[in-house]
Amino acid sequence: MTELEEILNQNQTVFSGPLYTIKKKEYPPWKPSGFEGRYSGNGTSAYYFGDNPTTCWRERQNENADANPDDYELFSLMINNGTFVDVGAVAGTQFVQPKNNGGWQPTQELSNCLDNQNVLGFRYASQPSVQHGYSGTCFCIYQSSRELSEDDFQKLDIHKSLEILEKEKPR
Repeated sequence: MTELEEILNQNQTVFSGPLYTIKKKEYPPWKPSGFEGRYSGNGTSAYYFGDNPTTCWRERQNENADANPDDYELFSLMINNGTFVDVGAVAGTQFVQPKNNGGWQPTQELSNCLDNQNVLGFRYASQPSVQHGYSGTCFCIYQSSRELSEDDFQKLDIHKSLEILEKEKPR
């Protein structure tokens, strides 16, 4: 068994509950990103979520410090017994170490091994949240594992949900 297969087999966790995503208004959440990301290589279609709206907003602001909530929409998705590889459980490995210049080759390599596994994707700590003293978990779901449709999403009021951000205190 390779190191990658071992990581996938030994670090699976089951999650049930709501996940959230914030998307620019012109990009519906049921259309996954095909852009290169931490856990998805260029052309690998993946959906990215947070465990709460504030985690999503911190991730968005990390990408664009001038992001304005008026330009985005917030959606929730209910997951029932979804299996994820918990990348936090493999702390200290090359798969959780950020790479210089935005390169994520090791985590993308890990994602390529999911094809033969019964998992939706990865769960991992939100680095923008942690860097500012908050908790937050992100989830990456591969379209090849679960294709989501418009009916899977519920639109929420982004302004009301982000009011919590103003009141939340670092951990």
